[in-house]
Amino acid sequence: MAIQFPNIDNLRRGEVPTVHDDLAYDLLSQLSQLAQDATALQAQWNEHTRRKSSIQYKTSPTKPVIEKGSLVGYCVTWNDEKGQPYIDGYRDHVAQGSWKRTIRDHQEKMRRTSKGHLVAHLYNHDKNQQIGGVKHLEEDSKGVYYVTSKNGM
Repeated sequence: MAIQFPNIDNLRRGEVPTVHDDLAYDLLSQLSQLAQDATALQAQWNEHTRRKSSIQYKTSPTKPVIEKGSLVGYCVTWNDEKGQPYIDGYRDHVAQGSWKRTIRDHQEKMRRTSKGHLVAHLYNHDKNQQIGGVKHLEEDSKGVYYVTSKNGM
């Protein structure tokens, strides 16, 4: 099978050059490889998008305690007990300062809505098992500190 590629000079003379079968085969092979690469990239993108949109449940880096009727603890810590960056089971490290906007946004929403808490505190991420409402979130040198009150929900 021969593929013809017109050349402007040859067309003017009424000639159409013919590309040899081996060149055509090479071009088709390259196109086939590009199509396979595009399919693989699409599959990788789909997996990335699926993982990005799926919810990941993580354990608390420290155990909460009860103080004056409130549950207090850290939902995020910057470093582990050895002073090294805390890497969770999903290989994530949360950077200091990364919660400031989220905290500010929730504080503003709490003021606007008079909801009484920043976010719901759920047991095992189950919206049907609400422990209480997070009244306070704050970044400090250790991580993101929270105070959850069972009252005032």
